[in-house]
Amino acid sequence: MPLAKRPCVQCKEKHVKCDEARPKCRRCQTRNLTCTRPAKKTVFRNASTAPFNNDQRWVSGEIKECESMCLTTPPIVDPSMLRTPVALMDTGAGHGKAQTQTHPFDLCDEKRHFQLVVPIRARQHPPLLYAIFALAARHLTRLPRFKTPNGILYQGQLLPNLTPHDAVEYTLKCIPALRDFHTIQDDERLESIIATAVILRQLEEIDDDEDDGEERQGTPGENPGESRPKTKVNFLAIIDAVLRSAPSQTLFGRRSLIQAAYWMAVRQEIFHSFTRRHPPQMTLEPEYGQGASNANKIVLHTAQVAKWRLSDRSEQEWLRLQKQGEQLDKEALVDIQPFFTRQADRSNGEIFPIIWYSSALEVTSIQLSLIAKMVLMAENPFLSQSTTRARWREIENEVRRMILDLCGISLCHPACPPALVHTAFGMELYGDFFTDHYERLALRGVVEKFRDARAWPVKKLSSMFQ
Repeated sequence: MPLAKRPCVQCKEKHVKCDEARPKCRRCQTRNLTCTRPAKKTVFRNASTAPFNNDQRWVSGEIKECESMCLTTPPIVDPSMLRTPVALMDTGAGHGKAQTQTHPFDLCDEKRHFQLVVPIRARQHPPLLYAIFALAARHLTRLPRFKTPNGILYQGQLLPNLTPHDAVEYTLKCIPALRDFHTIQDDERLESIIATAVILRQLEEIDDDEDDGEERQGTPGENPGESRPKTKVNFLAIIDAVLRSAPSQTLFGRRSLIQAAYWMAVRQEIFHSFTRRHPPQMTLEPEYGQGASNANKIVLHTAQVAKWRLSDRSEQEWLRLQKQGEQLDKEALVDIQPFFTRQADRSNGEIFPIIWYSSALEVTSIQLSLIAKMVLMAENPFLSQSTTRARWREIENEVRRMILDLCGISLCHPACPPALVHTAFGMELYGDFFTDHYERLALRGVVEKFRDARAWPVKKLSSMFQ
């Protein structure tokens, strides 16, 4: 006889078998007992249970239009966008899921200020909220995977009226606050202004000048022949001016968000330096690196290497950077080791090694250190025409190995979106070192993966491996 699923209370207390007959089981009827049944429990997905009364009132699960979720409702935003303000901050993720991705702004920030602090600040500071919407609008309307015949579809929410023009409109709404930053006396508002400028500068990475020469897929509802409007605002000048102001100098040592914004701005300088081939224009204060984390020390070192490569190129500065890099290897990188590595098996057609690290912070630190090393190695000012050909081949082989390592690391860490960006740095700098047909074909595949994941212009980079 199978076990009783819902025995009566009387049989259950006596630990005897209940036949579950209704309205009374046989045992209670024979003994003239009151036969009662326990209240039915609702079983949740995680197997926990809870009793509910018959008059339990349930909240409607339907989505309702609600504009009170934000302090100030942007007039041109699709109302459904306001239901996921934090998720829309995931503008750099390759898969569009904030909970499974590393926030691209917080790669070197263990406290995750842009993921956790900035969305909360945006409720009280409209310019910061507008910056979030500007970058989100630009990102969502650019990636093909979000486009449908009825409009942009993001995490099941349809945004039929979202177009690239909205990014421009939101950006323009931030300009008055950025222009009048010198009049701000409140520390929290000043921090928010710096974060706003840093977020908006990310648009410059997406809207590269190279994009003008590439065919762009239109957004549903957008006129195919209509050119996308652009705004040319020097956000770097704003960031640098705010950071160099006296109030910001005093804030830097005691406010954590301004520190996070500064290091993100330095990483943006690295991007613009390697992609647009001009030296970092932002002031790289050496004292900021003294109390910085190991990851940010590597960021500062890489920015200084980029500045040396494109401006100084003196032997004395090269020696200083070389010594600084060796010191970082001993102090900052000694504890960063992959937990799994496997060299590429060329006999099986493999080109890239498998290299796994435990966090995006480690991935970023290693990749930036590799970029700095390859620049200092390939452009050593002490190498001259008298250098032997064997030595040149040795340097080229080492640089190629580091680029292949960059590719392997980025392919093994799809949840760290900027890993592909760092790989693109190396390929653009020294991709012409590769002559093997199969290696060039594999590198082109990485470029295409970078294009599909980020929807950033790669025309020049792709042509390098044709």
